[in-house]
Amino acid sequence: MSVIMPVFNAAPYLPAALESIRGQSLQDIELLCVDDGSTDACPDILARFQAEDPRIRVIRQANGGPGAARNAGLSVARGRYVYCFDSDDLLAPEALAQAVAEADEHQLDALWFGASSFGDAEMRAQRPQMFTYFDGEHGPTETMTGEGFLARKVAQGQYRCSPCIYLVRRELLETAAIRYPEAGLHEDNLFTFEVCLAAQRVRELPHKWFRRRVRPGSIMTSRSTLSNYLGCLVGYEGMLSRFLRRPPSPEAVDAVHELLELMKSQALLHLKDPGVRSAAQKPGALGTGVMRDYLHVSFCRQLDHELATCTEVLSGLAGVLRLLPSGSVPTSVTWPAVGQVDDLWIERDVVMLRGWALAWNQQAVSALLVSDGVTALTVPLVNAVARPDVLDHYPDGDLGCGFVASLDVAALSLERPWSVRGIPACGGHTSPLAMGATEVPNRMTGHVDQVRVRDGRYQAEGWVLLDRCQPAERLWLRSGSLVVEAHMLQRVERPDVQACHPLAALDCGFVAVFDLAAPPDSAMVLHAAQPRAAEASAEGAQPMSPGCSAAPGSSQNLQGDRLPTAHGA
Repeated sequence: MSVIMPVFNAAPYLPAALESIRGQSLQDIELLCVDDGSTDACPDILARFQAEDPRIRVIRQANGGPGAARNAGLSVARGRYVYCFDSDDLLAPEALAQAVAEADEHQLDALWFGASSFGDAEMRAQRPQMFTYFDGEHGPTETMTGEGFLARKVAQGQYRCSPCIYLVRRELLETAAIRYPEAGLHEDNLFTFEVCLAAQRVRELPHKWFRRRVRPGSIMTSRSTLSNYLGCLVGYEGMLSRFLRRPPSPEAVDAVHELLELMKSQALLHLKDPGVRSAAQKPGALGTGVMRDYLHVSFCRQLDHELATCTEVLSGLAGVLRLLPSGSVPTSVTWPAVGQVDDLWIERDVVMLRGWALAWNQQAVSALLVSDGVTALTVPLVNAVARPDVLDHYPDGDLGCGFVASLDVAALSLERPWSVRGIPACGGHTSPLAMGATEVPNRMTGHVDQVRVRDGRYQAEGWVLLDRCQPAERLWLRSGSLVVEAHMLQRVERPDVQACHPLAALDCGFVAVFDLAAPPDSAMVLHAAQPRAAEASAEGAQPMSPGCSAAPGSSQNLQGDRLPTAHGA
C-alpha cells in the first residue's frame, strides 16, 4: 500500500497528518512524502519522522504544485494500491486496513469511502458550507463499473473529486496512463474523472474515515488566483479531450455533460476576478495548445455576454422593496413605498445592494423581496445599517432600517431560456418526472418561446410534449435557478412541432400564466434551487402549488480540496 502525501509549508498541521498515517492498523505501507519546496519547518519535521520510521520516504523537489508533487510520488510508488493524502488532514486508524481488505475481497480497481470536515469556530462561522461538503448518504454499494458509479453519484448530487476519499489499484493507473495535470490547481478533478471512466470494478463503503481540515490559506478558503482559473481550464480541456477521444458508455454521458458544465462554471467564477482575467491575458500565462486557447477565448466571450446582460438588468432595476420578516407575514406599512435601493455594484460573482426598508422595530428582518417591475425574488440580508436620514421622513421606522444585501441577478432576466415540464391533470401525487412525457433529445420535454407581462400577470407561450391521454392543467417553468408553476389557459395547435415530433399531439402548444411577485399576504411563487431540485421525485410528495416556495438546494462544488501551489488543503 503506497500513501502519497504532498507537503508544502504545512508545519502546524504536518505532525498530526504523519501520525495519522503512522498509526494505521495496516502496517504494510510506504508513506511517500513529497516536499514541494517548503520554506517553513516542514523539511525538519519530515527528517525527524523519517529517522523514526523506515516506512517513510521523503522526496524533495522544487515547488511545482500539488499535481507535480503527487506525480512524483506515483513515479516511485510500489504498492498494489495507491492512496493520496494531504498534509493537514486526518484519517481513521482502521481505514487503510479495511479498505485494502474490501478491495482484495472484491478484486476492485477503486474503493470509495465517506468523509467529514472539521475546523475551528471562526472557520465554521465564515465558511459553513464547507463543513457540509461531504454530507450525504454513502454506500455500501454493489460492485459496479466506474462509469456506473460516476453516473449514480452525479445524479444524486454527491460526486466529489477528492482523491483522499478513495484508494485505487496502481496497475489501473499505469495501464490507463492516468496522472495528475501539473498546470494550475484543482488537479484532482481530471484525475478522479479519468479513474472513474477507466475502472471496471468499484464499490463504496459508508464509513466516514477521511477528515478534511477547513483552515485559512487553503485552496478552498483563499481568493481566486490565476492558478485556480488555469487548473479549471486545464481540467475542462482534459475532460473534454477524454470524452471526444473515448466516449463513455450511454449511462455516463449525462453525468459527463454535467461535470463539464460544472467545471466551466468554476472556470468562469475565477475568471470574473479582474486580477485573474488580467493575468490570463499575458503571453504564455495559460501555456500552449490550440484547444486551450480556443476554450479561453470562448470563456471570455461568455463572461462578457453575462456581464453585459447583468448590466442591462441592473440599469432597469426599479428598487421597489417589500419586507419579508423572519416570522412569515410581510410587515404591514401605510406608505406607498416600503423601501428603496440607493446603490448597486458588482462584487466578485454577486451584485451588492445598499438601501433602506421599513419594518416595525420588534420584527427582525431576514430577507428582502426585490422587484425590478418584471421579476421578484428574495434577497438574503447581509447586515443592517443605521439610517437617521430615513427616520427624518418616517419617524415610526427603525433606526437600523438601512441594509446591505447580496443579489444573484442571473435569475432577473426573462431573456434567458426557459424550460418547461407538464403536470398531468390527475397528478395530485405525481412528480414532474413521472408525468409520462414523450422523450425528446437532450431530455427536453418542451420549450418556452416567449414570456411577457399581460393583464398584470406573466404569460408564457410555447409547446410541451405529453402523452395524448394526459392533458396538462399545470406546467413547471424554469429559467436558471427560478422554478415556477404555471396554469394552462389554452392548448394551441402546433403543426411545426408535430412535424419534428410525430408522436406529439397536434395541440401541444400552450398559453399559460404565472405570478412571480406574490401579494403582501402570501408567499412568493418562486423557487431557488439546484438544477434538478424541482424535478426530484419523492414518492407520495405533493407537487409545488401556487403560493408555496420550496427549500433552496445547495450548489455542488466541483473544485478539489487540494493545496494550491502554495499548498493548502
